[in-house]
Amino acid sequence: VLEIHNDKHTFLLEYVRIWETFYRLCDYIPQLFKRLEISSDGRSGNNNNALLVSKKNKCQVFRDTMLEKWKDNLLNYHKERLLDSVMELIIEEKRDHIYNAQLISSVKDAFVHLHCSRDTDKLDTYRQFERTYITKIMEYYKLQSSMTLSEISTSDYIRYVDTKLREEEDNCRRYLEFSSMKVVLETMEHHLISNQKTILLQECIKMIKDGNTADLIIMYKLLDRVNGCIDEVLKAFDSHIFKSGMTTLLTDTEVIVSDSEKYVDKFIWLYNRFSELLTDGFGDDVRFLSCRDQAFKRIINDQTIFSINIPTKSKGASKVEPESRCPELLANYCDLLLRRTNANKKLTSAEIEGRLKDMLLLLKYVQNKDVFMRYYKAHLTKRLLLDTSADQEMEENMIEWLRNMEVPAEFINKLAKMFHDMHISSDMNDLFKEARDKGTSDTINVKILSAAAWSRGSEKINVSLPSELAEYIKDIEDFYHQKYTTRKLQWNHLYSSGTITFATNFGKYDLEVTTFQMSVLFAWNLRPNDEISLDSLRIATGLNESELRKTLFSLTNNSKTKHQILLVEPIVHGFREYTRQSIFKINRDFNIVNKSGKILKRGKVVLIGRLQLAPEKGNEEENKEIADLRMLRTQEAIIKIMKMRKKLSFSQLQIELINVLRNMFFPQKTVIKDQLERLIEDNYIKRDERDLNMLIFLA
Repeated sequence: VLEIHNDKHTFLLEYVRIWETFYRLCDYIPQLFKRLEISSDGRSGNNNNALLVSKKNKCQVFRDTMLEKWKDNLLNYHKERLLDSVMELIIEEKRDHIYNAQLISSVKDAFVHLHCSRDTDKLDTYRQFERTYITKIMEYYKLQSSMTLSEISTSDYIRYVDTKLREEEDNCRRYLEFSSMKVVLETMEHHLISNQKTILLQECIKMIKDGNTADLIIMYKLLDRVNGCIDEVLKAFDSHIFKSGMTTLLTDTEVIVSDSEKYVDKFIWLYNRFSELLTDGFGDDVRFLSCRDQAFKRIINDQTIFSINIPTKSKGASKVEPESRCPELLANYCDLLLRRTNANKKLTSAEIEGRLKDMLLLLKYVQNKDVFMRYYKAHLTKRLLLDTSADQEMEENMIEWLRNMEVPAEFINKLAKMFHDMHISSDMNDLFKEARDKGTSDTINVKILSAAAWSRGSEKINVSLPSELAEYIKDIEDFYHQKYTTRKLQWNHLYSSGTITFATNFGKYDLEVTTFQMSVLFAWNLRPNDEISLDSLRIATGLNESELRKTLFSLTNNSKTKHQILLVEPIVHGFREYTRQSIFKINRDFNIVNKSGKILKRGKVVLIGRLQLAPEKGNEEENKEIADLRMLRTQEAIIKIMKMRKKLSFSQLQIELINVLRNMFFPQKTVIKDQLERLIEDNYIKRDERDLNMLIFLA
């Protein structure tokens, strides 16, 4: 019957018809024998259960025999023609879109169901269909891929491959068993992707550089199917982020290095640009997310553009290690947002909060957060002492946000203590005003600060206070000691400021000045027309020469005022140019002019600038303090770890030490070794005599 059909379509239809009929008979015919045996056994009275099982097995034997006969006599004879015919239909479907899904599926089922009960692999016969399917499909796609890639662009090729893979997944669900899908797709991926890997990777790198996310998302999904390809894409993505980011920063170095706002805006722009590429081009794949974070972290902590030099040793020949200035610039940006300025008035609370959140996003990538902490605390101190915070609630929220950033609790607690001190000081001033004459006490605002939370250094600068101010000192001390008998007050005039009235030929003006500036100006209070030398001012103010020169320069060369408070002869352009022959006098013609050019008789001038918190130091000395503090923190962390572990190898100590200190700074291996040797010399730790790499804690 089958041999008379020359047409493949008719041949397959006839084969399926005959097979389906035969397969039904394989279920019916064995039942006839079963009925005869039951009837025979009923007459003999045999009801043994074992015999029933045996008869059941006999029915299966009949069925297996029928299927084996079909396989040996019919399938094997027509197998080659059968497989060739069905494969031709599948290829025609791909080429001409002539669909015979039901017929192809029926032929596949004929192979699947052709197995005996004793076969270990029930799909053994079906495997012939599967192998032939894979071979024919691969021959087709191998030819198509070579033709397609030579005729169309890579962009069109990846869309072609993506479409064909999805089509083949659907075909596998229709024409193959589920277990075959993986084999078919892997074979297709090998021919369509792996064999073209070099070209595709080159195009993928170009897409990343061009930001062609529409093609990149398709390319990414294709390359992710092939082992090893995605690693190359990750390297290209990492390289693109770093090189692109550094190129952008190098182009705008002169602008952003001096402007923290533009610095942060540029980094946020870069971050958003890379995140958009990650989302649109790689579907927020966690592998690429981690890659972006690592590359962005390298950019933020790069020392080639914005760097400071931190010494790695505190004694002997010190070696300097360059570090990124990013923490300092981020702290400056926070101060710009939280301080009361004209620029801040244009922003709503929501906008300020959004920008602070952007800053915190960048801070997450900063490796040495201890530098940020140092500068942030310095700016906060100035804002609190000068009462220049734009929003007290935002200041306190910032502390909680920093806490959530896993900034060390010690630092956060100090910031919280600073706010607590300000509330206590406010209450103390109210009580002082109630206890003293209001006419005088209203002019004084004393801030009682905890040395542990506020102090940056123990160095004290002496200054001779004006008599009008000095008389309040004893009253304040007596009042304070009545409430707190065990506490000691230490006046820190570096933190102090005040307002004085300055009378000139044009009117009276209120000057906001530091205590040092006030002390200098009061030298003319009883002799307003005198000319005073540098040495005489040093004696009158009690300031050391360095601080006196800087204070004088802020009064003779203040860039924010059109007219200077003091006049000096000869004229200088830097505080180091003052000599013993320099003569200073009050500018009696000082005045304030409004926008229309009219001279005002009353007005206010702020000369404080950014309040100085400590004697001004050079960058080297400031950086050395950071290094010294790191060394102490490293020693402290080593002691804590060893006290808990008792015995530990150096490599394990180094790992635990990095985990402990990573939220403040990344400890260099040389620093760890240096501080460890110091602790060994001081008998806190010793080396194991049997294993010098093993360290033992000494109680």
